[in-house]
Amino acid sequence: MPGVEVSVKALEQPEVKASYEKLGFVPQPSTREELAAFFRSEMQKYAEVIKNAGIQPN
Repeated sequence: MPGVEVSVKALEQPEVKASYEKLGFVPQPSTREELAAFFRSEMQKYAEVIKNAGIQPN
């Protein structure tokens, strides 16, 4: 997908990377599939934390 490729190329530029790092972010360009896998693993991890803590929605 062209938008993803453009974003990855932008994040590889030293000045863009430095701008993000200055804000405390660590740019990690990835594919759409890698990002989806990361989100899935984070949701699983935090679902367990929320369940163990007994957190319920209002």
